[in-house]
Amino acid sequence: MNHRVPARALAIAILATDLPAWAFEWNGFADQRLEHAQTRARSLVPTADFPEDQATTEINFKFESKDAPHLTLKSDVSLLGRAAEHFRATDADGYPLATKPSGLARRKLWANVAEAYAALSASEKWSFILGKKRVVWGSGFAANPTDLLNPPKDPLEPSSERAGAWLLGTELITNAATVTALLVPQVQEDDRGIWERGLRFRAADTGAEEDRYLAALRLYTLIADTDINLMAFFSKKFDGFATKLRPALSASKFVTQALEFHAEVLLTEGSARLLPTACTESLTTMAACRRSGEPLVTPAKIHSHKVYPHALLGTRYAFANESELSLEYLYLADGFSAQEFAGFTNLVAAGGAPLSSLGSVSSNGQPVAGKLRRHYLTLGHQRYQFLDDIYLSTNGLINADDGSGLIQASLLWQATETIHLTLAGLKTLEWDPRRGVQTMARSERVSESDLSPQEYRLTAAIRAYF
Repeated sequence: MNHRVPARALAIAILATDLPAWAFEWNGFADQRLEHAQTRARSLVPTADFPEDQATTEINFKFESKDAPHLTLKSDVSLLGRAAEHFRATDADGYPLATKPSGLARRKLWANVAEAYAALSASEKWSFILGKKRVVWGSGFAANPTDLLNPPKDPLEPSSERAGAWLLGTELITNAATVTALLVPQVQEDDRGIWERGLRFRAADTGAEEDRYLAALRLYTLIADTDINLMAFFSKKFDGFATKLRPALSASKFVTQALEFHAEVLLTEGSARLLPTACTESLTTMAACRRSGEPLVTPAKIHSHKVYPHALLGTRYAFANESELSLEYLYLADGFSAQEFAGFTNLVAAGGAPLSSLGSVSSNGQPVAGKLRRHYLTLGHQRYQFLDDIYLSTNGLINADDGSGLIQASLLWQATETIHLTLAGLKTLEWDPRRGVQTMARSERVSESDLSPQEYRLTAAIRAYF
């Protein structure tokens, strides 16, 4: 639901200035979410910061300026509050122990600025953008290996909105193609999602000031009814490399009115992924390496001349009832081998380093599914309507290297145009434990699902749009 606010009233209330030529449209929602989870006894990661019960309230406001001839202002801001209870750790035998949370888990009230930008149209075909904006590149549904601008998608909730990136950009539209250029500085934000520090950072080793940014260039064109995007990324101290130039390509095509195929690939010479060293083979070797100052992890492939592609191939089919079936295969050439994954789990189980040091966690500290090994499959069925105003969506992720995975199903009831209710359930999967790796952490083999802090999670939510 959109609301038009007279510019003068908004200016007096907020800016105390006169903007007679403008008006603003605003909308938003209020969301109440209840979650219950079961701590995974087999989890190798610390579970103390993941509550078994929590209630989250979110109030969201979206503003967009209207009627100004060349300038558009837009923002997407949420106020959030959470009450969490029943934090559990596990002892050496896997039995749950009550514990107190730390860090992010104790945050009760915060704000999130998902978007806040200005867009200036120099002409009908040339525009500029400055601020924080969602910019999604890539044709994949559950994953986008060519999207270096944003946090990775959650493959179990691929349609959920993510916060944008701080950027300066320009776009030129011609009859033959569209060219987009972006400069994305590395940014340190506070708990409110507000810019705290950006672009210039102090190097940890030398103490000198250095620039950290990602520059991106994209050329979009349509050839033989195929959407084609050619991309190039140049990064400086942005994602582990001192400097790095990477080409990328994405394409999508409808072969029938209902059937679509898509693909994308990112090529990188070398890899910045931190890999476990021989020190992680046992507790004895870890202790010896600590005493001698040898590293437990190192970017061993960062100077390699080998090209490591990240590629995705997928298809989607739209049914007559407006539901959609998707299947995708994701390949990460620099993902952990079985031996590297064993060293990784040894290190995690021993508490030798936080997961964040290995670049494999999300912003809330939970491991990002689908980013550790080399071969993944995703399957999704979206918005299957089996009763009036009730829709079923199901998404699954399978680690093809060890047979583990995650599945999530959700029911959405659109009770009215503005009131939506959701029930959802998430479950870890492990079809063949024999395909896991042997580690020092336990006698049985382990898989990627053993890095999940929760066995299952149930969610009930109600959202009111205004």
